[in-house]
Amino acid sequence: MRSLPNLPDQEIPALLNQVEQGSKDEKIVAMERLSRASTIPEPHVQAIVDAVLKVFKSDPDTETRVKAAQILHYKLPTTKETASALFAALDEPNEELLSWIVLLLPTEAEYVTDLIAAMKRPEPLIRRGVVSSLCYKLSDEPAITQALIETLNDSDEIVRSNSVLSIGMFEQRIAAAEQELISTLKDSSQNVALSAARALRKISRDNVEANQLFDNHIQAELRSRDDKARLNALIDLRQSPFIDAVHIEALRRLIETEANTMALELLAKIGAPAAGEIPVLKNLLRTTKNNSVMETTANTLAALGAQDDEILNYLAERLLTIRASADPSTTRAAASALSHFGKSAVPYLIKGLNWDNFIVRNMAVDSLSRLKQDASEAIPDILQIIAEGGGQPHKRHSHDCENRSAAFDALAAIGPDDERVLTCLAAIAADNHDTRRGAAIAALTTIGSESAMAILQAPPPTPPSATADELALLQLLQSEPMADRLAALNALQMHLPNGSNIFEEIVLKTFKHDPDIDVRLKSAQLVANSLPRTEATANALLEAMSDENQTFREAVAGIMPREVVIQYFTSLARTQANMSIVATNALASFGKEAVPGLISALYGGNFAIVSGAIGKIGPDAAEAVPAILRKIHEGHAERELKFHSQDKYSCVILDTLVAIAPEDESVLDCLTTLSRETNHQQTAPSPMAHAALAALATLEKIKLDGAQAG
Repeated sequence: MRSLPNLPDQEIPALLNQVEQGSKDEKIVAMERLSRASTIPEPHVQAIVDAVLKVFKSDPDTETRVKAAQILHYKLPTTKETASALFAALDEPNEELLSWIVLLLPTEAEYVTDLIAAMKRPEPLIRRGVVSSLCYKLSDEPAITQALIETLNDSDEIVRSNSVLSIGMFEQRIAAAEQELISTLKDSSQNVALSAARALRKISRDNVEANQLFDNHIQAELRSRDDKARLNALIDLRQSPFIDAVHIEALRRLIETEANTMALELLAKIGAPAAGEIPVLKNLLRTTKNNSVMETTANTLAALGAQDDEILNYLAERLLTIRASADPSTTRAAASALSHFGKSAVPYLIKGLNWDNFIVRNMAVDSLSRLKQDASEAIPDILQIIAEGGGQPHKRHSHDCENRSAAFDALAAIGPDDERVLTCLAAIAADNHDTRRGAAIAALTTIGSESAMAILQAPPPTPPSATADELALLQLLQSEPMADRLAALNALQMHLPNGSNIFEEIVLKTFKHDPDIDVRLKSAQLVANSLPRTEATANALLEAMSDENQTFREAVAGIMPREVVIQYFTSLARTQANMSIVATNALASFGKEAVPGLISALYGGNFAIVSGAIGKIGPDAAEAVPAILRKIHEGHAERELKFHSQDKYSCVILDTLVAIAPEDESVLDCLTTLSRETNHQQTAPSPMAHAALAALATLEKIKLDGAQAG
């Protein structure tokens, strides 16, 4: 129940009056208000103690007295008077009241003698309650431990059971009572004996009798047809400090019949002795449709040391198979499952980074983050995502900074000491115009190393020295009249590119942010033709393609350097945006120059369309063969044939290989291998085999035509 604010002074007299003079309901409501107050003003504490104590001692209603006892125990400071009243209430004949009082006795160290005396009273109800109340209290009091040991021989079964439970809560109590607990293993009550076995197992694996008693009980419960009994046995095993291999068979039955996730977790806890169950677990991994079972099974396989390619390939397939309308939970579970396999899963997660679906990429980044420095192999791929404008901030995290992003989080986790990471973060953190700056600063803060903090604390760079004429131009470029800025830009052409180290920043700033369109257009000419080609100038030109002013966009497009145009189309082709198809086809018109960009687009854009564009370039695009073969191996050709092909036996990806590398032996080997695929009944060639055979026929025709021409 949520606490109310502090009790205002002006409310207290009325509350006290209700406690002392009100009806039963009024008293309970008033005491409920006291119990829910966050604090009670110090000057009024004693008056409230007196009023509540009076109710506890003399009120005729049991419920009211119980409520008063609860406030005395939980809300008000313990005094000798309140302690005496609570201990004196043990002589009450009212069992309903007693059942509460024994749980609300004061447990401060000065009342140890009174508590021990209560544990020796003749009434079983009192002994049961007091022993139970000591489960979490006075653990370091030897006198209390000794008194609990003595109650192990109590005539009342519930007292003995509560005593074993209280002793079993703390290892120092168990150690002090070890011999007595061993004797308790022969208790006439199975519950008491079993509790003693549980306690002994917490301090030693070597007590044969305790282990046998515990294991026999668990075996019987796991074989039970009662769902609750099986669940209790699994909980018992989960709470046990170790699990013996004797339970493997029973756990396997639960896995085979129910795909029980707790049983899977317990096999992982057993570890190496359960390695014989790996075939069962691999079969479950392949057949389950439940994402939770898939992830837990993968975790168990990893814990048992199973790291073969079959498992990792299957999980990678689940990670990478997603439609636009699909539930992303399978992708999330597969990515998480892969992370359980540590470093060996990194190449498979890197595939996810380069996949043509943002959900897959995000899940892969998250899983790589969990692997921390074991995933260092992925740093270049994540840096590439950042270099292409990825890592935009979102609200997934806000603990370090106002902006966080998965890609920056991953860099901080995977490469905190990597110079490439620090260089990337430093550049973005220093750019006031980069929307990812907050995320980069947060990542550096998370890293927290000496190098990272030095980057954050570094003063802004000293401006380069300038001549008097250059200083005058700099001043004009920042002046208010538009004509002055325009004149400065015209005069600036004689200083560039030699003076670019002085003028680059101000020209780029003018290009991006000047309020006058003519000034921006003039600065665009300088950025495109006079400034050295750097990442900053290229990015500025590319960003201008999204400017809201159409005239400005068209003017920049007209002076865009060829290599920046290729970069622009490449950035579009790597996405699933509406313009990606246009950009991909435009790249093909640049011929060989565009091949590196198209190869990079294979890992982000529409694979079939990008490979078709590569095919249009012909043999000049032969360097793309390894990348296309890799994507075929990952299943893209099959997906294209299944979901996108107009002709079920025509695959543009295979046609591309034939078009760009008709003499390449690796192409011939790939097509030959694919041509041997059969359908599920293994009675006829598969659609992929038909497509490969058609590609081989085209290949033979090309070779034949070439021979005839020769």
